[in-house]
Amino acid sequence: MEGCPDNKVLFITYAFPPIGGSGVQRSLKYVKYLPVAGWKPYVLTVKMINYYVYDTSAFAEIPPEAEIFRTGSLDPLRLSYFLLPGFRFRKRNVGPEINPFISEGSKFVHFYRSIVRDFLAFPDIHLGWIPYAYLRGIQLIKKHKIDIIFASANRLSSTVVAYLLSRSSGLPYVLDFPDGWTDDPYLVCPTRAHKTMHTALEKSIVGNATAVTVYGEYLANQFRNRYPWIADHVYVLPNGFDLEDLKAIQPVERDDTKKRIVYMGSLYEHHEGNFDTFLRALKILPEALRERLEIYFVGQYYGKAQLQVASAHLENTVTFLGYVPHMEALSYLAAADAGLLFIRAGDISSVTGKVFEYLMTGVPILACIEHNGMCADVLAKAGRDQYIVPPDDPIKIAQTIESISKLNWPRHLGSGWSQFSRRHNTERLAMILDMHRR
Repeated sequence: MEGCPDNKVLFITYAFPPIGGSGVQRSLKYVKYLPVAGWKPYVLTVKMINYYVYDTSAFAEIPPEAEIFRTGSLDPLRLSYFLLPGFRFRKRNVGPEINPFISEGSKFVHFYRSIVRDFLAFPDIHLGWIPYAYLRGIQLIKKHKIDIIFASANRLSSTVVAYLLSRSSGLPYVLDFPDGWTDDPYLVCPTRAHKTMHTALEKSIVGNATAVTVYGEYLANQFRNRYPWIADHVYVLPNGFDLEDLKAIQPVERDDTKKRIVYMGSLYEHHEGNFDTFLRALKILPEALRERLEIYFVGQYYGKAQLQVASAHLENTVTFLGYVPHMEALSYLAAADAGLLFIRAGDISSVTGKVFEYLMTGVPILACIEHNGMCADVLAKAGRDQYIVPPDDPIKIAQTIESISKLNWPRHLGSGWSQFSRRHNTERLAMILDMHRR
């Protein structure tokens, strides 16, 4: 099967490089490894949009076999790229570019999330992309004799495109959920009508899919119970890590007198409770230990985070680096003495994507998550659940930091981490496409 040029998948994803951020990684890695597994991806995505970060370094991971097709859109992020005086992406640059106009905590982001995204847009803010993607998809299916349609549900509008294209062409379609839909604890339904519409649309689109791949067993079981007629075609493909990324890790400058804890990834507003609890835990620590610590947040962060640090008088302990290219972020994590994970209290269904790359590096993982949640289950399967602490208990967090310190910050790969290889899971995806192709 390897190297076979005849298997063709229309790969629908709104979020794709040069858009940056962790939400791009799952689709990017599928596209990277599908040709090795015998499938040529025809990627259908959007043209340039106004986004909080761009990262052209990800282009290096797109294989030459993949063909990328970009369309226009009437969604706010595409329109604002032309109409609003925000930051413009400059294609000549290499690496990350931050857009301060729509950065985490900006007025635009607050308006966009609270009014436009949550109240006015259905199924999401990207519905203006649907007609453009549909028309281009029809052309691609006919021109390239596509065998199957695949859509990433990291933007729900992509699933609508897949459904409509399947109805028009008769091709089977596979949906991939890196998060839930109506089960997503972060889905905001401001009215009962919004919830009813999401429930009905999920039933129509998921219920008619040829196959569905999901990030974990929790969502798989929800879909199997809700749509029993597709229960045998719901597959778990967890997020993961790419061992190839280890080759790109570079040495990071360190103060040898300090122990460094690194949080890799975006620190969102919904992490505010986690962050506040963690700062209180730092204050509880013995002063001698706290003075030997440096806490690095590598990624975008919400506006109030720095004020919280200043209010806690921890400016000499906590450092925000902002967004850096993915490989550079991994370098900071690999050089750390421990990794820090946040999932808000009460959330048992989320599995933050960064956890798999934490597993790959072998750093001790201070996981401020629920013990009975899916993320805890991932850590347990990998043999890395030694330092799970309640996300709302500063005393337990402080005690765990002390315990890791007394053990001299031990590294441990565990025994089950290899099951989360991106390449391995893409090979499994290729097998699913093989089974369900036209």
